[in-house]
Amino acid sequence: METKQKFEFVNGLKKTLGYDKLITVEPEGLSGGLALMWKDSYNVVVLSTDKRIIDLKVSIGSTSFYLSCVYGDPVRTIRREVWDRLTHIGLLRDEA
Repeated sequence: METKQKFEFVNGLKKTLGYDKLITVEPEGLSGGLALMWKDSYNVVVLSTDKRIIDLKVSIGSTSFYLSCVYGDPVRTIRREVWDRLTHIGLLRDEA
């Protein structure tokens, strides 16, 4: 989710909501910022982060999949860059 909030606020929210783990990308000024929360029962490996993408591999029991969480920038030219990066990430995948 887009947070528009610093880590301290989002970490407090994680505790309030009862989640165990948290990965964040800090916002820039009053926009952006990403956060993903999950329970310990899920095996989540953070593959990479930048200011617009959190890329993960998630395993639940014997099932594994990739998950890329994206900040949809309001600036159209930046959206193209994000799509290009997502395409590159996808091309590097050989299996889940």
